[in-house]
Amino acid sequence: MSNPPSSFAEWQDYPLTLDPINIAKLKKILSDAKINPLYHPANILNADEIPKLGSCKTDFTATKKIALVNDQA
Repeated sequence: MSNPPSSFAEWQDYPLTLDPINIAKLKKILSDAKINPLYHPANILNADEIPKLGSCKTDFTATKKIALVNDQA
């Protein structure tokens, strides 16, 4: 497997199929890129796939349900 990105530019091209990224490393990347701390994630949820609607758009309702179920676990 490849190493996680070390800069914000690399993060933008980071494939979703690689190893899960460490939240501390992600926060460092975001801080180094001068991203406002309000946009830093509180936690990261690894998912096998993002639910899609029939129109191939992201199904945010199903995605939220997955996140809430995993948050309670």
